[in-house]
Amino acid sequence: MRILFSFLSLYCLAATGYAQSASEKKAVLQVVQQLFDAMAAQDTVAANRTLTLDGQFYAVQTRADSTYIGRRTHQQFVRSLANKERVIEERMREKEVQVQIHQQLAMVWAPYDLWVNKKYSHCGVDVFTLLKTNQGWKIASLAYTIEPTGCKNIPSQK
Repeated sequence: MRILFSFLSLYCLAATGYAQSASEKKAVLQVVQQLFDAMAAQDTVAANRTLTLDGQFYAVQTRADSTYIGRRTHQQFVRSLANKERVIEERMREKEVQVQIHQQLAMVWAPYDLWVNKKYSHCGVDVFTLLKTNQGWKIASLAYTIEPTGCKNIPSQK
């Protein structure tokens, strides 16, 4: 009986840990999706709610025989959303997304497709670093690739 009780206790602890982990992963992915939704809505206030104050975005793109690496602060990125002539929609390829969490640090590896004014632009991989703050999960940095060609299985626009 004691062995059965010990086994059940361990099982319940493991299940609780899994449930907490699954809910934390959901919370982390929700912040990334909120950023994507803010981009599509050109909502700078909503975008700012997902970001740390002093974070950075890095873009990496291979061009001919060189590699372009661009950098923008979160504030520069948010200001770019106010361009009313350009609507950006970004979608994670959900089946390929990976989330890792350790205490107050999270990483999201998310292959994505990007559409500008409802036309396919490019695909790539986003790598988000998030920090758990007193206000919840916030995006501290984003590094992403820009791949205009070679993308497979591009879904059609919604």
